[in-house]
Amino acid sequence: MVRELLRKSLFFKFATTYVAGHKGEAWGQKPEEALEEFRKFLEAQHFDYQEESEAKLKELREIAERSHFGEEAMASLGTLSAAFEREKARGFERYRSHIERELAIELMARAKGEQGRIRASLKNDRQLETAISILKDIKVYARKLKA
Repeated sequence: MVRELLRKSLFFKFATTYVAGHKGEAWGQKPEEALEEFRKFLEAQHFDYQEESEAKLKELREIAERSHFGEEAMASLGTLSAAFEREKARGFERYRSHIERELAIELMARAKGEQGRIRASLKNDRQLETAISILKDIKVYARKLKA
């Protein structure tokens, strides 16, 4: 879902319109509000994407049809398909932390330019946190240099 949002530039498009519509407001302090507006924006855009599970299930269904599987097996695939659809409907919640991160990066880019984008992208960055912890611990740093 997040890859498709990025591919379709929906974070970018939303951030541009959101910041333009909230000039002078402290929108950065209201992440829940921005997230809810993003959800509405996606609905208005009729955003859809294909989960990997959907593609695999379609492939499995085609194999089952070619192999002349019985009604019970086909019904089970139908049940599985319905379960996948319910999970897809929960996609926004399943990918919420990723969506929040990408949205924060785009919003900061609009507010503070490239520096804002970089700062937002480094927030909670595991590699950066690990690098900083190594640099702070002289013994670990010395061992890493020897390795």
